[in-house]
Order: sequence, then structure tokens, then C-alpha cells
Amino acid sequence: MTIRRQYSLPNCTLILEGWSNSTKGDGLQPDARPLLTTLTNAECHLGAMNQPLSGGRDFFEDLVHSVSRYAQEFLSKVPHPQPHAEKPAKVHLQKVEDKNLHRLTLQDTPGSRGMTNSGKPLHVDLNTVQLFDLVEAIDQFLADGRTLPDISVSLQPVSKHYRQAEKPVTERTAPAALGMASLAL
Repeated sequence: MTIRRQYSLPNCTLILEGWSNSTKGDGLQPDARPLLTTLTNAECHLGAMNQPLSGGRDFFEDLVHSVSRYAQEFLSKVPHPQPHAEKPAKVHLQKVEDKNLHRLTLQDTPGSRGMTNSGKPLHVDLNTVQLFDLVEAIDQFLADGRTLPDISVSLQPVSKHYRQAEKPVTERTAPAALGMASLAL
């Protein structure tokens, strides 16, 4: 029996389909909803896109990790180092310079659907509201203990090495000192 989970927000709908490998409950809570342990399809409907981004488990894991990492980087304004992975990520997010947009790129891979006919990577520009609806849909998934409990995002602090250098104290206090001096005159 196929199990379907849907996480809906105004600008994003995340749909996961799969089945359970478990023949009995985990013993922790009653089986009101079956445990989804094997993902067969993941769809991400974004805003006004006609065709959803979709793929299997690799696509979904890359989407979860890329979006979580990018959201942390965007909110903290501290660039996060890229982890060394055995396989390259299929999903990337980056800020579009000089615009209030975030570009989600889905690399062309055999298992992913939602590509252009030319086989080139698909680029989707999201505004900040759409980005955070996607972040919230992923957060709802991560909070759902009955859906793919083996997928998690490990949050780790970023080393001070990656932090932007602060302005020297003299540069930060100069405007205040100038203002005080003009008041004294």
C-alpha cells in the first residue's frame, strides 16, 4: 500500500510517496498513521510552476540538506563551508546578485524529473517568501517522526574563520563622535 504525505503552504507543496518496511509499530505510539520508511517519489510544487520538481530519495535528501544549509547561511549572513561529499549534490541554492531572488538549480540526472527537454539543469528563481515556504515545508517534514525517520539535518555552528571581518572600532564610532562634536558646537 502506497503511503502519501503532503506538506502544504501558500507557495510550496511538498508531496512524498512511499511505503513502510515495518510490519509492526515502533512501540512508542499508536499506529494512527503508518510509518513511511521507503521513499519512492518526492514532488516539490513551487509557486506558479506548471511542472513540479520531482525525483527519488537522492533528490529529496539533496533538497532537504541544500535548502536547510542555504537558509541558515541566508539568515546568519555567514557563508557555510561546503561539506566534502562522496557524490555531488543534485540541488543547489544561491543568491541572485542585485535582486531579491534565490536560484534553486536542479542538476540533470537520470533519476530526476522536472528537467527541460534539452537536458540542461533547471533553474527556478524564488523570492524570499517562496524560499521560506519551502523551508517551512521541509521543517514540517523534519518534525514528522512518522515520515522517513532516518533523514535528519545536523545543525552545527560555523567556525569564526568563516565570519565576515567586523569594521574597526574607529570606523564604527566615528559617526557618533562626529554627531556629538556637532552638538557641542
